[in-house]
Amino acid sequence: MTASSASTSTPVAITELSEFTTLRVGGPAADVVVATTSEELRGAVSRADSAGRPVLLIGGGSNLLIGDEGFDGVVINGGDPRDRGALRRLLRRCGGEGGGG
Repeated sequence: MTASSASTSTPVAITELSEFTTLRVGGPAADVVVATTSEELRGAVSRADSAGRPVLLIGGGSNLLIGDEGFDGVVINGGDPRDRGALRRLLRRCGGEGGGG
């Protein structure tokens, strides 16, 4: 995994996406970023978009299966995976602040 160049979001030192799923399956991630504010989320998506990299936005991981080949893009985790509503609240804030939906 390479570190994100994000100054407002937090790069995470996780190489296996299985750490983000409740079934503990999933291969490696190219980049993982934790975004806990709407600004961090918008910034991480914008940087990935500008670099032409695919984005995978994940929350608690209970409805998520990731293949053994992993994800060759930017994985954005919407906050604390133990807080099942964290991603939902973050996305609502983004929508409420003109971030679209």
